[in-house]
Amino acid sequence: MHINDILYQKMQIFIFSFTLLFGQIQGGVVASFTLRETRLAFISAHLAAHEGQNYYNQRNQNIASILNGGKAGKYDASISNHHCFLLGDLNYRLKYPAELNEKMLVVKKAVDLVKDEKWHDLNDMDELHKGLKNEEVLVGFKTPLCLFPPTFKVQRASGYHYLSQRSPR
Repeated sequence: MHINDILYQKMQIFIFSFTLLFGQIQGGVVASFTLRETRLAFISAHLAAHEGQNYYNQRNQNIASILNGGKAGKYDASISNHHCFLLGDLNYRLKYPAELNEKMLVVKKAVDLVKDEKWHDLNDMDELHKGLKNEEVLVGFKTPLCLFPPTFKVQRASGYHYLSQRSPR
């Protein structure tokens, strides 16, 4: 493969910024191009943060807006390319069972699952994993299971020591 194999005349870059929320910019960049007759799209996104159904719905809408903004003709970036890669700070959370409604119970449950290396249990509570499975977001996309400890709100030290202000996700 050589740099000359990329057809730059068909390269599109779309930058989509949809909000300034809590001092953070949410948005995305879609870059698509043709490489040896194969259309590729790379999407980098920073989606809405925070916990709760409304924020989950907002993240899903953010993704839809980014994909639609990166249209090639009448089709969004996920359809108009052979392969589409999405990466970035997607901010999907773990959604815990309803009986764990107290913050400290949620943190304890998460830390216990991490200690016991119950990766599949953590993945089952992951909003993105559920959204893909239920076809609520990114229909047709695939993501590997996370078989490692969450890194959200980890103290900067060796090992995994979670800060108690928010649950690991």
